[in-house]
Amino acid sequence: MSRQTIIIGAGVVGVTIAWELARRGVQVSVVDAADGPGGACSHANAGLIAPGHVDALATPATLIEGLSSLHRRTGPFRLSPHPAVLPYALRMARSSTPARAQRHGDLLRELAVESLHRHVELPRLGVQTGIRRAGSLDVLSSKARAAAARAEAARPGDQRRDVTLAGHDTHAGQLLNAEQVAALEPALAPVPGAIRHSQDAHVDSREYLAGMVRACAELGVPVRWGVRVRRLERCSGARLELVAPGVRMEADHVVIAAGLESARIGASLGLRLPLISGKGYVVDLADSGVELGRPVTFMEDRVVATPYDDVLRLCGTFELGGVPDTIDARRVEGILAVGRRRLPGLRTDNVVQMWAGQRPCSADGMPLIGRSRVHPGVAVAAGHGMWGLTLAPATARLVADDLCEQRGVPAPLSADRFTATR
Repeated sequence: MSRQTIIIGAGVVGVTIAWELARRGVQVSVVDAADGPGGACSHANAGLIAPGHVDALATPATLIEGLSSLHRRTGPFRLSPHPAVLPYALRMARSSTPARAQRHGDLLRELAVESLHRHVELPRLGVQTGIRRAGSLDVLSSKARAAAARAEAARPGDQRRDVTLAGHDTHAGQLLNAEQVAALEPALAPVPGAIRHSQDAHVDSREYLAGMVRACAELGVPVRWGVRVRRLERCSGARLELVAPGVRMEADHVVIAAGLESARIGASLGLRLPLISGKGYVVDLADSGVELGRPVTFMEDRVVATPYDDVLRLCGTFELGGVPDTIDARRVEGILAVGRRRLPGLRTDNVVQMWAGQRPCSADGMPLIGRSRVHPGVAVAAGHGMWGLTLAPATARLVADDLCEQRGVPAPLSADRFTATR
């Protein structure tokens, strides 16, 4: 495909798509509203590439927990009571049937497995993302949770295929007892058990983004920063025009990968992309006094501790529809309290970074990916929620296959699924 393609959005998803298209011979350019890399939700996250953690957002359990959290300001998950969230909550409720949640979760985990392989392959293809394949550990802090994991692991394989523990297939990892956990990660407080996933990986999202931007530059892909797209317009023939302050660019194809801004940009052509913010918190600690050999997820608390060369990162909580550009001190303290409880030697007096990122979540909890059949020339890659970094390589493959070979995408990911039923 020799036509000109513009990617709107230079986050981890957008630049990965640009690189995948460019290596297939497509003429690509990228624009982004930020002043430089990592200006939005690609700035920081847990960085964990763990397929077993990936699940559908719209599930019966999530819906029940969300409704019970409406009048609670703390806790690992919260659905904002703001009236604007109501239409999203209603659509989420319609998507939260057990059968649909199972199908959606299976599809996302399949893509996450593909993405893990592609993440690991990137350095061999010349893209240095700083990926570390140290595995991961899911800590089971309660005796009841550990007993449930042991009972599940004891089932015959054909009986436990669809049995999961908090969205994580326990039989895909190695079940450890208390002594084994203590030997593997001495910094942890005593726990009755854990699940070790030796194939998992982790990567700093900013390091990943910088490496992918360099790889794009080596393929001749320009990235223009500070370009906030106002709208898309139809112009001569089937071409599209991107309109921004002081900028007009024409292209044969446009890929909208601009996070929450994707909804506004798509609406300029009548493409309906209902997205809502899922706010997550990150706290980076220097001189933490704790050494971990791999990312550790405290399953009951829903907090991840990820070790990097210079900081220990604590990441947690998820608030759907929360107030943008604000940091709730109570949620930050909740994350730090989990860290101090689960990592007894943790020092929290040297905070390097405290940040809240707005993860774009679709109205049914599934990403919007691929070409629009309703609006020719437009493709979408948005709504990944907390799985943007995890699913970026598989998303890039889906978009590139659809643009270059018109293969289409699985129906639950269709970019038109809200527009067609409007």
